[in-house]
Amino acid sequence: MAARTRHLILSGANLDDLGDYRPGLIAAQDHGVRHPFVEAGIDKATVRALAAELGLGALAELPSAPCLSSRIETGLRIEPRVLALVLEVEKFLAAAVSPRTVRCRIRAGAMVMELDAATLAGLDATTLATLISELAAMGRAAGVDLPVAFAPYRTGSAFLRDAA
Repeated sequence: MAARTRHLILSGANLDDLGDYRPGLIAAQDHGVRHPFVEAGIDKATVRALAAELGLGALAELPSAPCLSSRIETGLRIEPRVLALVLEVEKFLAAAVSPRTVRCRIRAGAMVMELDAATLAGLDATTLATLISELAAMGRAAGVDLPVAFAPYRTGSAFLRDAA
């Protein structure tokens, strides 16, 4: 019988990632994922400085890009078609209204588009109605038939936490 190869999985999490509620870190712990930056005591600023020092300036300046599953409300099943919809919707909104921040949140009762305050405030009623119609059609095409709403962007707003 051949020996089974065990693979080591590493993550790019750093010290700054430990301050937020991150279900992915809990799952990583459950599956033995290692976090070299955390183990070495490195924060995001140091990761960026190291990348720049190594001649990876373009990578050092990339904005944070949380995983798409963070857009799905805690307790809802994460499915590839829903993740694809989230990505498609965020790209669509980025092209349509050029927001500084855009997140498509899938909740139990709605598909909520979170935009930075300035972009959200700049949307007139006609534009908002057109966007809602187009986004709802995108959702239906992906099998996600939920009402569409807009809200101000808030970090971590997809996660529900148990009361302590």
